[in-house]
Amino acid sequence: MLVAHGISKRFGGVVALNDADFTCQAGEIRALLGENGAGKSTLVKILCGVQTPDSGGIVYQGEPARFRDPAAAAAAGIMPVFQESSLVPNLTVAENLWLGVEPRQPWGLVNSHRMARQSGALLGELGFPPIDPVVPVHELPLAERQLVEIAKAISRKPKILLLDEATSALGHQEVETVFTILRRLRDQGMSIVFISHRMEEVRALCDTATVFRDGKDVGSVVVAEASHDQLVEMMIGRTLREVFPPRPPRPDIETKTLVVDHLSWGNALHDISFDVHAGEIVGLSGLEGQGQGDLLFALFGVYAGVTGTITLGGKRLQTGNPAAAMRAGLALVPEDRKTQGLILPLPVGQNIMLPTLSRVAHAGVISPAEERRHVQTMLDQLAIKTDNADTPVRYLSGGNQQKVAIAKWLLGQTRVYLLYDPTRGIDVGTKQEIYRLMRRLADQGHGILFFSTDLTEIVGLCDRALVMYEGAVVRELSGPSLTEANLVSAALGMTRTAPTEIAFPSGIANTDGMSVTIAASEKEPRISEPDAQPGEQAIAARTGRQPLPTGRFLRTNGRILVAYIFFAILLIIYAEKLGKFGPLEAESVSNSGMTLTLTGLGQGLVILTGGIDLSVGPLVCLTNSLAATLPRESSPNATMALTAIIVLGAGALAGMLNGLLVAYGRLQPIIVTLATSSIFSGLALYIRPNPGGFVPFSYVDLLTGQINGTVPRSLILLGLIVLLWFIFRRTRLGTRIYAIGGNEGAAYMSGVDVARTKVAAYTLAGLASAVAGLFFTAQTATGDALAGNVYTLNSIAAVVIGGALLLGGVGSFIGTIAGAYILSIIPSILYFYHVNSFYQSLFQGLIIILAVSLAALSVLRVKNRLERF
Repeated sequence: MLVAHGISKRFGGVVALNDADFTCQAGEIRALLGENGAGKSTLVKILCGVQTPDSGGIVYQGEPARFRDPAAAAAAGIMPVFQESSLVPNLTVAENLWLGVEPRQPWGLVNSHRMARQSGALLGELGFPPIDPVVPVHELPLAERQLVEIAKAISRKPKILLLDEATSALGHQEVETVFTILRRLRDQGMSIVFISHRMEEVRALCDTATVFRDGKDVGSVVVAEASHDQLVEMMIGRTLREVFPPRPPRPDIETKTLVVDHLSWGNALHDISFDVHAGEIVGLSGLEGQGQGDLLFALFGVYAGVTGTITLGGKRLQTGNPAAAMRAGLALVPEDRKTQGLILPLPVGQNIMLPTLSRVAHAGVISPAEERRHVQTMLDQLAIKTDNADTPVRYLSGGNQQKVAIAKWLLGQTRVYLLYDPTRGIDVGTKQEIYRLMRRLADQGHGILFFSTDLTEIVGLCDRALVMYEGAVVRELSGPSLTEANLVSAALGMTRTAPTEIAFPSGIANTDGMSVTIAASEKEPRISEPDAQPGEQAIAARTGRQPLPTGRFLRTNGRILVAYIFFAILLIIYAEKLGKFGPLEAESVSNSGMTLTLTGLGQGLVILTGGIDLSVGPLVCLTNSLAATLPRESSPNATMALTAIIVLGAGALAGMLNGLLVAYGRLQPIIVTLATSSIFSGLALYIRPNPGGFVPFSYVDLLTGQINGTVPRSLILLGLIVLLWFIFRRTRLGTRIYAIGGNEGAAYMSGVDVARTKVAAYTLAGLASAVAGLFFTAQTATGDALAGNVYTLNSIAAVVIGGALLLGGVGSFIGTIAGAYILSIIPSILYFYHVNSFYQSLFQGLIIILAVSLAALSVLRVKNRLERF
């Protein structure tokens, strides 16, 4: 059916595939096995057109083939299902299922009713649990989203179905349903490629297996003829058996660390009572979606309106407040590490330190040395593979991302860890490290409440297990009764205690009915002992690669560097046209861009949070009108100083108003700031209906003049801005503003007060606009209620040209300065060349479009980035 030969693929200095071969036949289910970073996902993305190989080729149905994109591969009959959902969150289930092939009415409109009917029929035919076709996908739990993803692929009737960890989010019953479908499709002649780290699933489903290691295929076997140990050894290149660490005897005196009494939440959780002792791992079991995730979220304070009592360390816990839960000693590793557990654009180090910034911050300013020391300790203890602590966490493999999601809680004063399926989609080697870490934490006296869709993990790791059904705890199992059979019986509502024990894979023994122990590897991963080598030397020793500071700098700051190079070129053209470039010319250039720089800084703060501020221009007009109206000729200096204080206060209050409406009013930033921009414009016209006013000459000279006739004062202000940027970047507030823009949900889960942080960002943006208004007043020496409106769109353009993403989480003041001065110097150059004002605006518009396009390409590159390790 399909043969891939000599496939190679590199991403920068990382080799994802190295001359790899792969074959799949019609009418077979072939497993593709390997550790995280072995090249499996890269191969799948090449086969379905997401990526193109650097070398090698594909023969499909006897003909050479190369798919330019996923649509071409789908048209040829190759459909993928990825672990990370490719569904559109805001579309309904039906719209996602038929996206691109929507049924239409005779006049060309989409037939929504027919689409919903066909969706319901398809899901019912596949035997999936009831899923409302008209519900937006983002409202579905992860398991149901994954089922919709599988249904979407099957509905296209492919010849080859590629399943990349497609069952990792599913429970036992859902997996069995999917397996029944896959076997039927195989018998009908379909070729199925199945990637999973669950070896029991591979044995239950697959006919053959191809193993990848370090980007190369190392062999293929018939699954029924290969032992568990043989497959694992092929995957990791050494002898290693999965280990559930032995459980120590329970102490005579037990300390109840977490006590939950009659906890309920809406229709999801019902009268739940249990406790977790110090040094104990308590499992949560049951079918997927029976309230296990809601229980963990309720305990961690994510949900409002929770009733009942939660006692932690003898003190009653405040509900509905993750920050309070963190302070009390709770930590949550959530279900979806990418959207709830990590801030993907932020570096590894900042993700690790986010919940415990107070440990390394003094008077609100982070100590880089202390931060590096704590981060390095976590990198060493958990053997996290990364080029550098400054590497954005999105570039790490799934297993290493999960380690980071756990590591960020290990530095806090945690009493109880809440773990939601922490080994989902992780290779056997990393699973073993997490198992040992959990047991080590328990041995140190921490409590652990642990949900897993893998029943063998519940049996092998937990001291007790609570089985949930329809939002309630229906049974507790411990000791000899803690078996897979009893867990399944309780999950299905059966009360009989089944005598049947688990059928363990080869090499696993149920020795005493209470614990599952497997022979340990000769080379056990070191977790608790830090590497003796500090800093980047330790990273190089662990990963086998030397850091490349230049490459990292270019990846992180490439667009900013391009902006400055472009500005330098424009400055050279400007100076050449003038024929000279002395202090006066430097003063003219520096002054021309300062107002836009200042408004850009305010705009940038808001964009970092994922919002936008359309009121910065009118606020410049308002503050300019005040600054030119309030001073008096009788005492110009004193009244101007008082005016500056009033103007700054007005700007801060205006920004705070925006922030309060956005954060607490839960209104869209574009709507809020569009409304307030009209208010500010009206006030400016009321204060200054006609241009004019009084601006003291001493004030003009103070901001726009020179020092000793050589250095423009505005350059000093630019230097101050750069200094403030570096300070801001190292404060907790700065880190949290970036976190909110990168992933608001994950920031909230990490204890960040999102509302207060947003208010602070908007307040600072208003203050920056007020400073811009003061500078604009000095620059024009007059008041004008309309002249500053141009800065709204130009400030957005300056931020984008300077390297920011309008999605939030990415950007810098330094880049904004470059963008502001590019936009400010272009009109002067075009004027020197006698270019019509119409073409001046056209040229500026093209520059803005180019910058936005580069930002969009950057977003796409991030979305399509493959795993690096």
